[in-house]
Amino acid sequence: MHHRLIWTNVLLRYNAINLKSFSKQLLDEPLIRQVSDNSRFEVTAVGGHTTQHQQRVKAGNQNTKNRLAFFKDRQTTKNLANAMSVVRLYVNGTYSLGDKEGNFLLNVYAPKKGGDPNTSSVTLRVSISNNNVQLTTDNALTNLLDHILPFVNKIIGGKPKSKNNNGREWDISTLSVGEYSLVSPGDGKALKSKTLRANQAMQIFNRMSTIVKSSGYMFDTASHNRVGKKLSVAYFKPVSTNGKINKSKTNPTVNVYTTGRVQFNGKTDMKTIHSIFKIFLDAFKTATKDLKISFTRSDLIPIPIKRVENKRCRKNTPEAALNSSCKAGRIPKVRGSKVCCFKESLTERKGFKYRGEFEAVGKKPPSIYNRYESDVQLAKVNVARREKSRAFYIRQPFVKNGVTQYNEWKCQYQLKDSIRNVGRNQLKLDMGKGTRKQLCERISDKLSSMR
Repeated sequence: MHHRLIWTNVLLRYNAINLKSFSKQLLDEPLIRQVSDNSRFEVTAVGGHTTQHQQRVKAGNQNTKNRLAFFKDRQTTKNLANAMSVVRLYVNGTYSLGDKEGNFLLNVYAPKKGGDPNTSSVTLRVSISNNNVQLTTDNALTNLLDHILPFVNKIIGGKPKSKNNNGREWDISTLSVGEYSLVSPGDGKALKSKTLRANQAMQIFNRMSTIVKSSGYMFDTASHNRVGKKLSVAYFKPVSTNGKINKSKTNPTVNVYTTGRVQFNGKTDMKTIHSIFKIFLDAFKTATKDLKISFTRSDLIPIPIKRVENKRCRKNTPEAALNSSCKAGRIPKVRGSKVCCFKESLTERKGFKYRGEFEAVGKKPPSIYNRYESDVQLAKVNVARREKSRAFYIRQPFVKNGVTQYNEWKCQYQLKDSIRNVGRNQLKLDMGKGTRKQLCERISDKLSSMR
């Protein structure tokens, strides 16, 4: 039976987080990146809002305000409002874990007013973007979350303060599981678009609603009665004992598409979803039989498969040794999570560039790049010569008559890779894409803000 996890929401509880200091930390420090042989975690953007929820802009709403306080990714830093006024922080990122890859989103909240002043809630949404590997059991989901949580703790700077009854530090608040198929459950194939006419689809949905009502579900026809609403999906929602639609705390909403696809959303678990799908599969078979609606193989299309790009060293660029060293005549370079040996000459420009690539992914640069380590230093400006806008500068040592002296490091005359190394190592800046002028401006702005 084909199906897969699309995303899950998880609730964690940490000791009270001061959003003011955490905002400043996210703005000042480089975005976190962690790479190993079988995994990769990377923060791609952070930001803060002055309201608990993102502002939804509505036409004609004169009260609409920009609720974004600050934003930062590897190329841009924007402090649109006072970052100290945020009440909700978010952290976007990506991960690659074995044969699974996807995105994650953290929402960090201050302690609730009237609640426990010593506890901050953090919600984590984890999605899986590749569907060539099916995550289909509760144990597999638990294993995935257990591997992601240490990186979340690294971002937050601590561990969750409490565990649930199962001994876990997190609680699943919502699951979204999809790619079930009512027409071909074994391989997940679905109907081609417009195979079912609108009146046929409505007949099937109404008949299924009659059948699954005894199992606690009902077709929510109200959501399809709006003028101009195109019928592409039917929402089956749990019903209470009096026959009214009820938001269940244990049973999910079931979305049945006109292509035969089924998706489940709600606070539930994989085991419950499997049993509910069997109920809907039996109802679909009965409904189509009663209505004398049938399908042929030519009506079906397979699921588009998205795979993880397995970045490996090629045959002509073999993988480096454990210490990232290569045989004579080759130099080590980062390729994804691997270090490969390339047959090329090493120039000064390449040396600074390739060393920076190792540092950017958190790997120790091989000894061949030791000579390209920047010898510049961050130093205080002499009080007597201090400019009003600067308290620090970057200097470069040189030896004259056996005595070490210093010249100011002139950014505009340096190689771009050398500039990136200085900004990253001396000032802890994110030195992503940009022209030489833009990179130097980032360094200059950072030095001007230091006191």
